[in-house]
Amino acid sequence: MNVGTLPPHHAVSTNSPKSVSRHSSAPVTLTRRIGNSEPCSASPGSSGGATSSTSCSAAACCTDCTSCCRRDCSSAETVRPGRKCTPRMPSTDDDNEQAAGFTEFPVALLYRSQFAASDLHRPATATAGPTTASTRSSRSSGPSSKSSTCPPPPAAWLLDTAGCRVPAHQPFSREVMPMVYDFPTITCADPPPLVRSNDTHLLLAAGLAAKYNASSVACCFTAMWRVRGPRWQDDRGVLDDGVAYGNDIRFADDCVPFNDSIAVPHEFVRVTCTDPASPERREVYLDYFGFVPVRRPRGASAGASAREHVSEDALSVLVVGMDSLSRLNMIRKMPKTRAFLERRLAASSMLGYNKVEDNTFPNLVPLLSGLSVPELKKACWTNSTTHFDACPWIWKSFNAKGYVSMFAEDTAWMGLFHYLSRGFVNQPTDYDPRPLLYIGEKHLARGGGNNAQYCIGQRHQIEVLFDYGLKFVRGMATQRRKFFSVIWGTSLSHDLLNQPDEADAMYERFLADIHDTGVLNSTALVFLSDHGLRFGNVLKTYQGHLENMLPTMYVVLPDWVRRRYKQAVKHLQCNRHRLLTVYDLHRTLGHMTDLSTLEDERVLADSDRVRRAFSSKGPQGKRRRPRAIGLTTAIPSTRTCQDAGIPTNFCACQHLTKAQPFEVDVQFAAAFVVREMNALLSRSPQCWNASLDAVLDARRGAPLRTGDLAEDADEREYQMRLRTQPGNALLSAAVRVHVKTGRMQLAGSIGRLNAYGNTSWCVDTASLRTLCHCIEEAPTTANANSYNSSNK
Repeated sequence: MNVGTLPPHHAVSTNSPKSVSRHSSAPVTLTRRIGNSEPCSASPGSSGGATSSTSCSAAACCTDCTSCCRRDCSSAETVRPGRKCTPRMPSTDDDNEQAAGFTEFPVALLYRSQFAASDLHRPATATAGPTTASTRSSRSSGPSSKSSTCPPPPAAWLLDTAGCRVPAHQPFSREVMPMVYDFPTITCADPPPLVRSNDTHLLLAAGLAAKYNASSVACCFTAMWRVRGPRWQDDRGVLDDGVAYGNDIRFADDCVPFNDSIAVPHEFVRVTCTDPASPERREVYLDYFGFVPVRRPRGASAGASAREHVSEDALSVLVVGMDSLSRLNMIRKMPKTRAFLERRLAASSMLGYNKVEDNTFPNLVPLLSGLSVPELKKACWTNSTTHFDACPWIWKSFNAKGYVSMFAEDTAWMGLFHYLSRGFVNQPTDYDPRPLLYIGEKHLARGGGNNAQYCIGQRHQIEVLFDYGLKFVRGMATQRRKFFSVIWGTSLSHDLLNQPDEADAMYERFLADIHDTGVLNSTALVFLSDHGLRFGNVLKTYQGHLENMLPTMYVVLPDWVRRRYKQAVKHLQCNRHRLLTVYDLHRTLGHMTDLSTLEDERVLADSDRVRRAFSSKGPQGKRRRPRAIGLTTAIPSTRTCQDAGIPTNFCACQHLTKAQPFEVDVQFAAAFVVREMNALLSRSPQCWNASLDAVLDARRGAPLRTGDLAEDADEREYQMRLRTQPGNALLSAAVRVHVKTGRMQLAGSIGRLNAYGNTSWCVDTASLRTLCHCIEEAPTTANANSYNSSNK
């Protein structure tokens, strides 16, 4: 759309807006872990109130809240010995003495040595000076032979290649720390569970009856199962896999009584306990449990076992996911999990991992299919009412090779294939605990954030997921079966920046339990997220904007694989400092079914093929560049976001400079975004037209589409965050402008940065949900969850 020639640019400011507001605590039963603190005057080792003329250092105060600074560090009921407390940071970002030490303090005293050594892995000989264009071009194609080297970037850069430069923001920077605090402990087990389970049995703790106001209890279990096929409909058409709205879970007629313990031959059961002394046998306890019964994998023939069908030269695959977790927020909030991955499992942190789209669905579809969402729509998913059964999901190829498959996620109401979608007609994987998680969430959920319920009965929802996942892994280890499994957690990370505090110990324990099974000796483990946090005040900062684009990813290979396939592992380590996506991970996981693909000759040949493709010039040469490159193949340093399939507005590569929001060309670009937004909304007359309220942040520069920026000098790019009315919608967008003609176009989609509740209740199209503000208010009978802000 031509809007005329833009005016010349004005001076560029280096100041960036910062947010100092905090999230409020979640409305659940919570215990404050450790209050915010400041350096105190108590002597080391004192119990609290005593003071001393010898001031205790800030380092001591934030090392152990039970010693020197207990009085100042512990503001509430619970103090955990040895837990590092969070220093109280200035509430503003004024350049005063207190703020001057703000950036330096946490990194220097808490994490600097560990962060530099274990996350960036910078060797002592690495130079920290600026990288010139000539030194970047000398690394233009990445390693393609055994003699090639892959030097780490200078300290100021996370990535520093010819195709992509990403600044190395500090996890405890002054820009984000005003929004960081210790998340209150979420208590689910109060009172403790009356019934638990192990891999095969239900276990009754009859001695806890009094905590449920009963002198004794009588318990029984009822088998339940998922109804197969499209049996039910609502006013929007055929429902998904039979459990999305709770209508298609079937229960057995009988309830099997048990005392102490009982073996369970079913996959899912409902447990009810009553008080036999009460007049009407009052129900005092309800819970749901999952088990992993033995069954033949889908890819195995009737007469063959899974072990006979799977190549011995293959690895199982375990993908453990955590929604909305950036790499830097993992450093801030999940030190236990991070330490276990890096120290115990020798995991490789993939520093250049960049998301490919806005929210969960378009970031996980490429991981699970190798396709973008538009490609998926062309191949098998024609519209939102189409089921996903016909799509080429990665577990199908694993099943065909004799693997046992599982896909599991918590927060079932907004599941990956079910939020604004119809899911599957038939169960997609060999094991699928969705019925368990759905019915538990429906009947026992309590205590939640904006979208996810923390607890299912007396357990954290994530614990229910991990309990089933661990039973699956132990079952596969016992039966010596190869498996492909995705275990995705949402409930303790999706909504708030500081939620992962509560999840850290649970993920660490889950990974430790997996490790204890011994299965990791024959399994490739990937720990990752889909994107960073997409809501909240942190998105008002530039660092928060970049964190959203840079989720966490770790890759773990068995020790014997690392020893045997040295060239592949060498490339994996080098690729830590390359631009990566889930397309690359999808390709890598496919290699795990045939480890001959990791032989030196194969990986060097693949690397040479990729190098030649990236050496091709001109438009045809660019089209030959593969979008997906395996992580054990040398990824060229000339790779750009365009090469990797990353839209401009989700590209973390640094190619823009700060612009003032009030500058005329910025205002022109912002007005264009709103005009394009209203063009989309014009198809839905039930939505208000949007108007521009304010430009909150703006960046401009030449589009970074190739390693040679000069060829794109005829275009200018603007990335901005803006607010529109009605509804105070916070949006992100990128606009590309042809310098000579002033012609503008959107570079990617318009993203929503804040929650929108049920304000878009009047539209069903997923792409409009984030933009539409309905003229009429939502009916009072509307299901809040159906019109939530998750935008999965």
